[in-house]
Amino acid sequence: MKDKSTERLLAAKEALGRGDHKTALKNACVAISFSPSIEGFYYKAEANFLAGDLEKALEDIRAARDLIDTDEEISDWKERLEQTFLRIEGAISTDEEDGPPVSQTISVMVPSPIKEKGKALTKIIENPDLSTNSLTLLRIGQSVVYDCEFLDFSPEWIDAIIEMSNESLEPTLIKQIRKTAQFYHVSGPNVEFEQQIDSQIDLAMQFVLLLEPLVRTLEAPVALIRGSNAVVTYDQIRQIGENISVENLIAFYVKIMNSGDSLFSVGMHQLGYADVEIPFNLIPLEQAAELLDEFMIFQVVNNFFDSPDQIEYESTQAVYSLERLPEERFNVEGEARFNSFGVWHFNNLVE
Repeated sequence: MKDKSTERLLAAKEALGRGDHKTALKNACVAISFSPSIEGFYYKAEANFLAGDLEKALEDIRAARDLIDTDEEISDWKERLEQTFLRIEGAISTDEEDGPPVSQTISVMVPSPIKEKGKALTKIIENPDLSTNSLTLLRIGQSVVYDCEFLDFSPEWIDAIIEMSNESLEPTLIKQIRKTAQFYHVSGPNVEFEQQIDSQIDLAMQFVLLLEPLVRTLEAPVALIRGSNAVVTYDQIRQIGENISVENLIAFYVKIMNSGDSLFSVGMHQLGYADVEIPFNLIPLEQAAELLDEFMIFQVVNNFFDSPDQIEYESTQAVYSLERLPEERFNVEGEARFNSFGVWHFNNLVE
């Protein structure tokens, strides 16, 4: 019976990797009927989650947790089940509008010290949270299919990643980055597969949850978010994955830059919104930083993606006139930082 159960569990995992929740659910249920297991209820939960039956998915995770007994099972399953439970519970409690439609690709570079592509690919395949055919990648239980590829090694990229961190990395992390042997590039969503993604925000959230097991598996110290050139550490990825909020998503995807004349954001298009720029002749740096954060959060919380190009915004500080203009800084072909939604410019105080 156990051999039959193992076969069905493998079939369920493969079906989840394709996004086929019906086949995954069927095989997980048969596996459980042969031999109830943590893995069986976990795959059943993920299948129900993909099918939209969130309450049943929670019941399955509870059943899986009840089966945890040995120290080995605690080590292998406790954290994963807890994260899955919180993700499903969060989806149940979310009653907000979906947000901006999916229109932007999110792209990430992962520097790995693993020298052989075959070994790195094998490690990804063996990770129970990931599924890949070497051209596409999926986190088990997610609805997004990503494109993936190993890129030819370039030492210039190592220096660029360290430089783009703006001296925020510990020396130990810099040493690890210098041990990079190859780069793994992930972007999504894949355009060939029909996918169930609620919004650009949903894509951004799912990408964070994909990166945690991927970066850990590839033994990477950091990841580079190409839409903003933000360098995020594995610890940051893990912490944000455990506490996904509007503020944390913005901090993860968006980089704040100082031109000398103004403060501006880079990367809001990855969440489906325009970037923001505030000149220092309007307000000083410290106030500009607070106002920039405030308005970025305002956009996401209020689904402010379909609005007139000229508005008045009442902040906690004052009332300002804003104008949304086309992106000019990164308006070159192939530039991942280009924001097709434009840039909100703070112009004047409104009396």
